[in-house]
Amino acid sequence: MVYFPIVLVLCQVLSNLLSFVWWDGYIAAAFYLNHFLGVNVLFAFFMLAFTYWFKFCAVSRFSAWAEVLFAINFLIVQEDNLYNIMFQVIVGTLALLLTLRYFVNRFPLCSIALIWTFLISVAKKQSCSKGLDLWENRTYQTIKSQHYERGT
Repeated sequence: MVYFPIVLVLCQVLSNLLSFVWWDGYIAAAFYLNHFLGVNVLFAFFMLAFTYWFKFCAVSRFSAWAEVLFAINFLIVQEDNLYNIMFQVIVGTLALLLTLRYFVNRFPLCSIALIWTFLISVAKKQSCSKGLDLWENRTYQTIKSQHYERGT
């Protein structure tokens, strides 16, 4: 349940990207995709409230906001045109990136966070060996700070 908004936004972004790759297939399956992946306004606000009420669900907060924006957008624009699809792709992708950023900052020693920091380190140094050295230093400092915070 904690990751449900993230999974829902990811599926919606992928189904909207389908429209750019295979428009005829998207039109044929749009009814089913929208009913299966779409949410109504009340459920979107419930998911958003859930992420604020329970602190362990905070990782899904950005995706829950995206669901609220999707629901409000559907009330205003009730057709699958290019602007509506682009809005959903941009908002959904931004929400997923913000969720990843929050997750990496909240759980710095998780495997996804370690992979992400490694990729950032390599991109920053533009060299795999220098990026690996930077990543090792950052990871060591994170472990050291986590160790001292717990007092062990």
